[in-house]
Amino acid sequence: MKGRLKMKIAAAFKVVPDDQDIKVAGDRTLDYSKAKNTISVYDLNALEVAAQLAAEVEGSAAVAITAGPASIDEAKLKKSALARGVDELFMTADDACAGMDAKATAAELAKLVAQIGDVDLVVCGDGSADNYAQQVDVQLACKLGWPVVNAATKVTCKGDVLEVERTLEDAVEVVEVALPAVVSVTPDAAEPRIPGMKDILAAGKKAQPVADFVNGMSEVCIKIMHMIITIAPFGVFGLITPVVATNGPDILLPLLKLILVAYLAMILHMVVVYSGMVKAIAKMGPLTFFKGQVRAMTFAFASASSVGTLPINMECSEKLGVRREVSSFVLPLGATINMDGTAIYQGVCAIFIAQVFGIDLTIGQQCVIVMTAVLSSIGTAGVPGSGMIMLAMVLQSVGLPVEGIALVAGVDRVLDMMRTVVNITGDQSAAVCVDSLEKRKEARQAAKAA
Repeated sequence: MKGRLKMKIAAAFKVVPDDQDIKVAGDRTLDYSKAKNTISVYDLNALEVAAQLAAEVEGSAAVAITAGPASIDEAKLKKSALARGVDELFMTADDACAGMDAKATAAELAKLVAQIGDVDLVVCGDGSADNYAQQVDVQLACKLGWPVVNAATKVTCKGDVLEVERTLEDAVEVVEVALPAVVSVTPDAAEPRIPGMKDILAAGKKAQPVADFVNGMSEVCIKIMHMIITIAPFGVFGLITPVVATNGPDILLPLLKLILVAYLAMILHMVVVYSGMVKAIAKMGPLTFFKGQVRAMTFAFASASSVGTLPINMECSEKLGVRREVSSFVLPLGATINMDGTAIYQGVCAIFIAQVFGIDLTIGQQCVIVMTAVLSSIGTAGVPGSGMIMLAMVLQSVGLPVEGIALVAGVDRVLDMMRTVVNITGDQSAAVCVDSLEKRKEARQAAKAA
């Protein structure tokens, strides 16, 4: 396209209830309660015209703008708009914008145009699918102080002007309008594209900078956690020195008993609970289960990281016959919220610290420890050393001295290795059971169909 280097085009659209979901209530009124949000069918043409013009003029960009109640701020709707050839989406989602008339809608769109800056053209649909007032384009042009052409059936960029065709009853009118301008298009202006897989994936990539930022912050947090774990021994030494000085070196002797009790409790949990689950639900022998899981258990013991063990745990899941679609959902979810080993660790350590400091716990306090340990373990990160941080919450719940963590910190790595084994094995047992239940359900459905 000669005569113009680039353009910034904004396509305005309205979010309306999907007419396929609108029902007629008993009192003959329309029921919108189950209607999903969708882009107005007339505005799909506007989005397509904007995308085509941007593609024709080198260096140009097309953006989408909309305003409405807070309910329009949903991921599926945003992706639908971005999959139609536009580069960005600017949205005002506020309940104050609910039920706006044409004038108010134009005012909100004008604010978005000002926010974007340097917009050369705003393309609107001929009307909205809900009330079809055909006033927003004129009202918007008035707010912006731009010329407006409506009922356009063809739009062509020629330098700093637009050539717009309008199909009238007995003639085809061709007008030129200087930019910046507002143009509303009819359904004849362009056939809306049907987003393919490539468009949908591209829409996801447009949000990649945000995803990269979030992932980057996650990596920073993990690095900070590793730094804390690295220097933690020095802090542990500083914390444990006054405790040993006050109580004597004999206080370190029970740590061996702590490790033995914790390991015994965790092994017993795996043998009884996990073996029982896979045997009763999945009809799988415990030996078969643990044999298939041994590689993941070994890695978990060495790394002390549920998240780090996840890829190997998924490989073991496939060897145990669990389908990929099940393991890819259950195992990552389990690595986030299923922390049986951590809960056992926190409970045993809390009792140990209470005994060391000579504090008698009532049955009520012990129940509180159990509940707090279970709840806090759900929010524990799947990285080494995180369980010790959550232990402070458990101790505070029953008034135990937090400085008692210094006693446990010295052997936390040894305890962490085993509790990670319990955590990832629990995830695997859940995946095996879920897959077995799904297979049985499918078999019953197939039998009924036959």
